[in-house]
Amino acid sequence: MNASQIVSNQTPLNGGGIYNLGLEAALTGTSLISGNVAAGDGGGVYLASVTTTNPAVTSSMGIVDSLIVSNTASRDGGGVYVGKDGGLGILGASSQLVGNAAGRDGGGLYNRGGVGVTALIASNTAGQDGGGIYASPDSNGMGVSPGSTISNNQAT
Repeated sequence: MNASQIVSNQTPLNGGGIYNLGLEAALTGTSLISGNVAAGDGGGVYLASVTTTNPAVTSSMGIVDSLIVSNTASRDGGGVYVGKDGGLGILGASSQLVGNAAGRDGGGLYNRGGVGVTALIASNTAGQDGGGIYASPDSNGMGVSPGSTISNNQAT
């Protein structure tokens, strides 16, 4: 998806704006994911793999020079939720995760898969742990590149 707007969507489950299960996807060109609400995980984006198949089908997503702002999840990952075996890259000088909220962990980003970030992650809130980023102990890894800014996030 290029220069897309995914705005003001709601779901009673996961993935208020985007629900990606077992696919490769890209979001580029100053796309906007904003004002989405999930009663479960991933207010803006929910990314997970299908582990019930043999072999498992993994999901991956690249988000380049895009904004993920003002999304809400009742559980984990206000902006983005990355499930086990999912892969996510948030790249580009203008990529931002700002003003997202999670009821539990990871206001901006919840990582249980593998994530690489070069972005501004600011002013996100979580009801428990990881106002900006929550990296699960069983995640496949997390990298934050030089040039990223993580500031003014809050976990209560």
